[in-house]
Amino acid sequence: MKKFILVLIVFSILFIVALVFMNLKNNTNLKNQDVSFCKSIKNESERDQCLLNLIFETLDPSLCKKIEYEGDREGCYTIVAALSNDSQVCNNIEDEIDRDMCLVPFKNK
Repeated sequence: MKKFILVLIVFSILFIVALVFMNLKNNTNLKNQDVSFCKSIKNESERDQCLLNLIFETLDPSLCKKIEYEGDREGCYTIVAALSNDSQVCNNIEDEIDRDMCLVPFKNK
């Protein structure tokens, strides 16, 4: 039962981040922007969204560390790990529970 709940949580996080990603992809103002542009944005939430857009386009996990909000940062690593099929990306997650959740999809492989 605990494993089911954990898997459900992971997929919920993936779903939410996918929705955010789809929203960002449709925002033409954010397309093709670089990290320096994103870092110049004063509003933390908007800056993180800009970075998430770049990350999902490039699947570059090194950009996740630039995200200020910890929840988005750790979710970023989880999504990049899943989309790139690379469990090693999960090792960047500091919180043990979040790291374990990131690794769940890779346990049956």
